[in-house]
Amino acid sequence: MLKFILLTIAGIYLYHDYVSDKGQHIKAKIINGFVIGLIAFMYADSFRYLGWMIRKPSDVKELWQTSVGFIPGQLHLIINILSVLIGMALIYFASKMTRRDEVGRTWTLRILPIIAVSEIISFYRGWISDGYDSITNQILAIGTGTILIGVITLLIIRIYRSDFMNDFFNRKNLHPIENQ
Repeated sequence: MLKFILLTIAGIYLYHDYVSDKGQHIKAKIINGFVIGLIAFMYADSFRYLGWMIRKPSDVKELWQTSVGFIPGQLHLIINILSVLIGMALIYFASKMTRRDEVGRTWTLRILPIIAVSEIISFYRGWISDGYDSITNQILAIGTGTILIGVITLLIIRIYRSDFMNDFFNRKNLHPIENQ
């Protein structure tokens, strides 16, 4: 339900922002809307997890404080708690990008690599927790997670640092009005 609410609110804000320069920055608008939607969809549950962590700390420890592969349980617990908090911060800064806020873009790009590391570890944990914990499988799990999640993260960062996204966030007019 929260995912739907966040996506709806983001859509409304994006629509109102995009009308201001109708017909311009089409590619940037599509990418920005997609990335904001992806972040809202992926991390909306962070709020629910925070509530669950506060209400049932023993369940949190039972689930997340388990050693898997080469990562000890205490580290898994810390990574998952930080992941929830960082996910909430990512939603906050991504929501600022609905209005082309430069601070929102800057902080989103700073947080993405951090959340990517926690996602890679989560990917690894999911792969290895099924009992396939041979050294080869662990290397394969870390490698696959790093490639999949790392490539997506680097692609998003590179796109948001590009000239066309800079023009979009700075509201640079693509079709200047000629003086008559």
